[in-house]
Amino acid sequence: MLSETDPLIKPWLDEKKDPYARLAYITTYTVIFLGLVGSAVRIYFGYKSIPLLTGNLCLVLDEDFSGGEDGVFGQNGKFFREVDMGGFGSVSSLIE
Repeated sequence: MLSETDPLIKPWLDEKKDPYARLAYITTYTVIFLGLVGSAVRIYFGYKSIPLLTGNLCLVLDEDFSGGEDGVFGQNGKFFREVDMGGFGSVSSLIE
């Protein structure tokens, strides 16, 4: 407990400031800034180094999902839903 005879010590009111606190503050934000700039430069040059395909390319998939008589997922549709009750997902169809 504090007594009335002892003075209260308030170090934050001193006029002398710690020079290392300011140096730590500047160093921390400088390193954060350099990290952000370095990562931006790395992302940019990584993006620019991706080789792009040019020229005549073959079309791999061309599906028409507009519908029709039975639709896409109907009785005579292009796709169907397969339900597997084996309990192992797609692994059970590989085992059989």
